Amino acid sequence: MTKPTATPAPLACNLQALTAAQRSEHSVRGQRLFGAVREWEELADGFGFRLDLSVAPLEEAARWIELERHCCPFLYFALDVNYEEAWVRLTGSAGVKEFLRAQFGSIYLPFRM
Repeated sequence: MTKPTATPAPLACNLQALTAAQRSEHSVRGQRLFGAVREWEELADGFGFRLDLSVAPLEEAARWIELERHCCPFLYFALDVNYEEAWVRLTGSAGVKEFLRAQFGSIYLPFRM
């Protein structure tokens, strides 16, 4: 999969892109999703995390990505799946890795990036 070559969106989340109900759903799903993280990997332009699908089903990851992409249009998402696990990769243009480290590293402990 290739990344778009258009000018990247600014590194800022737009929480107004989600309704109040969607923000609540995003938060709940994010907690469940990151509770299923078993491993992190640092990528050149972001991070990936391995999910235990017995803890958070694939639908959880897909719906979280669906919501996240609306409020954070500067992120690129990849979801790789096999029978027992899935890898979610969040990448983007310059500065995305630092943004992700600041956002997710402090929210979803103990997985420090």
